[in-house]
Amino acid sequence: MFVKVFNLKFANITDAKIAAAYISEQLAGCIAEYDLHSMTVLMCKDGNVSITAKFDNNADLQHFIREKCDFINDLRHSLLFKMDHYSAVAVFNFERDDQGRAATRH
Repeated sequence: MFVKVFNLKFANITDAKIAAAYISEQLAGCIAEYDLHSMTVLMCKDGNVSITAKFDNNADLQHFIREKCDFINDLRHSLLFKMDHYSAVAVFNFERDDQGRAATRH
């Protein structure tokens, strides 16, 4: 599993809420196009927004990075924030399904 992680730090929760809504809208439409395995957008009460996008292979990850990461530049035109990001390989991942069974383990 190949992962791209973005961590954005906003000055306040209001800006984080605006950003989280925008990011969710922008990225939800690209799930099939970039063959995402999963995506999570998290928001903390202190103004942090984290995005985790998981891919089955490195080619899909690189395609996403080349073509879709421009949503960050769009945010920079509207809101002030600090950002760090990195790509990684998942060493362990666990998710259970609605019946409490292990759905995935990598």
